[in-house]
Amino acid sequence: MESKMEIPSSLRSVLLVAVVLSLGQAQGHAEDMRAAYERAAQHLPAQAAKLMRNVAIDPVWLSGEDKFTYRRQLPNEGKEFLLVDANANTVVPAFDHARLAAGLSSATKKSYESGKLPFNRVALAGNGAEFTVDGKSWRCSLIDYTCAPGTKDPEELLSPDGHWAAFTRNNNLYIRSTADQREIALTSDGEPDYGYGTYAGGNNVVTDRRSNRKMPPLVLWSPDSRRLLTCRTDERNVGSMYLIQSIPDQPWPEGGPRRPILHTYKYALPGDENVPRMQLIAFDVDSRKRTNLRIPLLVQHGPDHQGLAGSLFAGRRAFWSGDSTTAFAAELSRDQKSLRFWSANATTGEAKLLAEDHASTYVEYAVPAAVLSKSKQFLWWSERSGWGHLYLFDLEGKLVRPVTSGNWVVRSLLGVDEARGQVFISASGREPGRDPWLQSVYRVQIETGAVTMLSPENADHAVAPLPGPTDPSIARLSPSGNFFVDTYSGIATAPVSVLRNRDGKVVREIERADVSAYDALKAPPPKEFVVKARDGKTDIYGTLHYPSNFDPKKKYPVLDSDYPGPQTIKAPKRYQAGSIEQATAELGFIVFQVDGLGQPWRSKEYHDYAYANMGDTGGLEDHVAALKQLVKDHPYLDLDRVGIFGHSGGGFASARAMLLFPDFYKVAVSSAGNHDQLGYLYSWGEKYQGPVSGQNYDNQDTTLIAKNLKGKLLLAYGDMDDNVNPTLSIRLIDALIKANRDFDVLVMPNRNHSFATDPYFNRRRWDYFVKNLLGAEPPTGFELKAVIPPPE
Repeated sequence: MESKMEIPSSLRSVLLVAVVLSLGQAQGHAEDMRAAYERAAQHLPAQAAKLMRNVAIDPVWLSGEDKFTYRRQLPNEGKEFLLVDANANTVVPAFDHARLAAGLSSATKKSYESGKLPFNRVALAGNGAEFTVDGKSWRCSLIDYTCAPGTKDPEELLSPDGHWAAFTRNNNLYIRSTADQREIALTSDGEPDYGYGTYAGGNNVVTDRRSNRKMPPLVLWSPDSRRLLTCRTDERNVGSMYLIQSIPDQPWPEGGPRRPILHTYKYALPGDENVPRMQLIAFDVDSRKRTNLRIPLLVQHGPDHQGLAGSLFAGRRAFWSGDSTTAFAAELSRDQKSLRFWSANATTGEAKLLAEDHASTYVEYAVPAAVLSKSKQFLWWSERSGWGHLYLFDLEGKLVRPVTSGNWVVRSLLGVDEARGQVFISASGREPGRDPWLQSVYRVQIETGAVTMLSPENADHAVAPLPGPTDPSIARLSPSGNFFVDTYSGIATAPVSVLRNRDGKVVREIERADVSAYDALKAPPPKEFVVKARDGKTDIYGTLHYPSNFDPKKKYPVLDSDYPGPQTIKAPKRYQAGSIEQATAELGFIVFQVDGLGQPWRSKEYHDYAYANMGDTGGLEDHVAALKQLVKDHPYLDLDRVGIFGHSGGGFASARAMLLFPDFYKVAVSSAGNHDQLGYLYSWGEKYQGPVSGQNYDNQDTTLIAKNLKGKLLLAYGDMDDNVNPTLSIRLIDALIKANRDFDVLVMPNRNHSFATDPYFNRRRWDYFVKNLLGAEPPTGFELKAVIPPPE
């Protein structure tokens, strides 16, 4: 006979109350976390930008005049375009906004409002306004305000005089007369992977194909429009990389087969026998004469189609003299240990070596050379002294004198006033007691080296380099060189944009950023800190981000937001319109950023720490050392709960942190990581890790230390990543499986390398840290697009 034990009614009541309380607490925690997610979403850059106005301005100088246009942001997402006359110190509307809106509406058969015109940048030229709408160029008369589509073809490059347009077809180079549309073939022997004016492979190629991106040919017109400088790029024997697209860009036919799509693209790896090389060629438009310049073949180090600093024309690795008779080119060796600067006669092809630099680690072409046509000299940036400085050479290749010197770094060349013998630069590290990465603007006398500070505020001054050939109107120096626009800020100080004269005097304040709506979110400003690196001597710099409900009496888990460089730094130096770091801090974390040994823009010795030492991933040991120092004065940092996240190189670093310091880092989200440089771009690995020799890449191969994993690791990658191929993540996955380790994987279908800001991925990254480091339950089914409205 079965017996039953009766629970006393009093105990039943106690248990019922406990259950109700427990459910209520769980419900309360769930509601708290959902509120935290909603609060965090407001700090993501795309959302935070809606709460700010005029954080930066984009001056478009009028040709030959000290006047510029810029967009001013107005409340309720409105905008207006203003014209600033620097000499007269006046500001007026750039045009009649209502009439232009009416003219554009009539031409496009769409309705546009005067305060919400569909472009953000406008150039004034010849009684007209020129701008781009939905990728198409437009021009509106400022006399009768009639508007018509522009004649600019994105696959052509117009000559400066507008008489010719250069384009490519079937790997050959053509020019077209804009007067009678006559087409003239300049070459006829182009072939696949060996074309004229065509772009080499590398990262982003598949993305460009899938988006049907239109690009002009890789050519550079001479200033007088009589010549073309171009290259013939040889990729015939360069190895290929592959991607398998499981989800097509266009839906499969209903009921049809579901085959994946194979994408093949040229992509040289460290140790490959063949890499892309470019032969420089000049063409005379009138005679059609071709001249092969006798400059050595240039190794293609940067993706030219992206306009990066390493690219051929946009990065000024090759450019014309002012009189259009001579081409100049910087030749960087494959191992990037040698850099030589050449000139070549555009008629004969005869070349002359003008300057060269060598290093046992690597040399940088960080600041493009500038030729002084009147004095027949040129300015050359070099780290030969151990610091990045300018040197003056004559056009026979003789060193005249150093122009700048000292324990600081010239960051960019803003302009040259040859008549006054002056050069304008941005530089960092010159002012005692300041963060060595903060940029300021200076004027330097070329003959004496005397330096004049032009932007005295203790802030980071955002300036543009000497204008390149692609769009000189984006320069921040006026055409006369007498004025420049300076936008300065600190990480906790909103930007101010001012117009300065050549002596640094503020002519007028242009805009002071309005961040009041963002400030209403009441997030604490990031806190800057200085601690010692692992050596106990070298100062390293970073920031801490706090949640808006921060309580110093509580303990907070720490998240290390990492990107290791070594081509750039991670910790911000200027005001941010929202950030992943602040958004993540709102969930209940302290988010930490620091730049360890091996980062750029300090001394050459400091940067070289990363050479052949990529496994150190931007100084992970310095990150650990920094946190152990910070906790002494910041007891709310819970170093028993430290996590790390990063994307691309940061994905490499975050996975590696879990394996190098498994007892310190407990949770990581590693996305799109280049976990072994032998599977990444040759120009990256061979520069920073060195040419492949024996086992010299083993110290950075994360798969070799997979067995060290102890904590929680989420690996994420996009299956259409043509920059960091998915195989690099898959190889690490394989190594973790072989080591019998537990970990998590997230595959992002049809995403390329840029999925770090994908809403779904970002939410999953938050979830992973909330659950595994914060010890809370993430809100179920939260969607980042469903954010709370900004405060009234």
